[in-house]
Parts: sequence; C-alpha cells; structure tokens
Amino acid sequence: MKRESGSGLRVGRIAYLAGLGLMSAIRVRTAERPRAASLGMVLEGFRYIWRNKLILGAISLDLFAVLLGGAVALLPVYAREVLKVGARAWGSAQRTGRGRVAMAIVVAHRPLTRRAGVTMLWCVFGFGLFTVVFGLSHNLAVSLAALALAGRATW
Repeated sequence: MKRESGSGLRVGRIAYLAGLGLMSAIRVRTAERPRAASLGMVLEGFRYIWRNKLILGAISLDLFAVLLGGAVALLPVYAREVLKVGARAWGSAQRTGRGRVAMAIVVAHRPLTRRAGVTMLWCVFGFGLFTVVFGLSHNLAVSLAALALAGRATW
C-alpha cells in the first residue's frame, strides 16, 4: 500500500489532534439524576402530547412514516412479483417521489399558520390510506397514483 504524504494529509492530522484536544477540555457537569419513571409520569406525557395537537401530528406522522414507509424500499420486488412489470415501470414508480417535492414547494410558499395539528393528522391519515391502497393494488396505474398521493400527504 502506497503511503501518501501531502500537505492535505498533514492538515487533516493536525485538525484531528486539535479536535481531540478541544474535546478533552470539555467539562461535563453532572446533573441530579431524575427519579425513575412511574405510570403517572407516563400518563402525564400522553396527556401532554394529546393536548398539543401539533406535537401529536408530528409524532403520528413520524410513526406512520416509519411503519409504512418501508413500502418504498420494496418497490423493486413489488413491481416484479405483484404488478408483473419490468424496470421501466419501476422507474416510473421511483419518479412518484415528485409528489413530495411538489408539496415541499407548496408548503414553502404557503406555510401552515392555522390548524396545523389537525392538518398534520389528516396528512397522517392520507399517508396511511394511500400506502394501504398501494399495498393492495395489483394495477400499475393505481399503484403509481397511490404512491404519488402518499408522497403528497407527507408534505
């Protein structure tokens, strides 16, 4: 293996050592350890999330995105085994991500100012619904439309 000895490598080593030195200079204050979580604390956390609809919507959207978002990772297998289509149709399915881009542009120009929590919950519902439609469909057009609409629901 050839050893490289350039100025960039030296700068990298110096930066690494400087970073290590600075990190070792950090002093962490230990905080008082909180008491163990009780059922009352857990229930209070649930009540807090339920009262704050924006947080409820964000957590729900993330939950469903994680639970149902794996469908996109299965697109190649789904296209081949269920829809019985080839690489060209799978490429079309990959392009349905444009729905997310379109909604990002819309939200950037018209941000949510009122009823954000309720809107986010409707988006969670739409995302879940369109993901289920995608999973149950055996038709390419319906599957592509469901993927595009699920992408728009994730805004």
